[in-house]
Amino acid sequence: MNAPEVGRERGALQRSVFDSWPESMIASLAHALAGEGDQAGFTLSLSAIDLAAEPATVRTVLLSAGECCVTGANTLRLALWPTSRATGALRHHARATLAWVAEQAYFQAQIDTVALGVTPGGLACFEARLAADEAQRAAYAELRSGIGFVLGEQRGEVLARWARQLEEMRQLPGACD
Repeated sequence: MNAPEVGRERGALQRSVFDSWPESMIASLAHALAGEGDQAGFTLSLSAIDLAAEPATVRTVLLSAGECCVTGANTLRLALWPTSRATGALRHHARATLAWVAEQAYFQAQIDTVALGVTPGGLACFEARLAADEAQRAAYAELRSGIGFVLGEQRGEVLARWARQLEEMRQLPGACD
């Protein structure tokens, strides 16, 4: 990440920008896939505007490590249920926001997406390219977590499914190939 830009309110907010996926995000996804501790519940929030809705509405979907596959320094693939409202919104308007918490900061990335097709497992796959970004930290407090979850009794099955989904996403030809 680049050097932080101190906010105007007496240094209360520190902002920084990044031009590639932060190592903390990549590491959190890897730890989640390995089922390591509370990292298995690492969650990213994807928000896309649904211009087909009246009035236009923001559609949000929460993504686990099994639905996000980093494919390059500033690209990743996303797997969503093909009938979800967020999937429909992405098909009509390619710009979306991906948000997560790591490094005691709130990360927000504007992404441009391209639909790649459907995985053999039936998930709609999109390639996302980092378009704009920002990380924010409060100088007066630690941000410890965002939205997260705990895997239940089917933990092994879920981790295996995630690994399979990621492999299926990697196999699709992409816009960045």
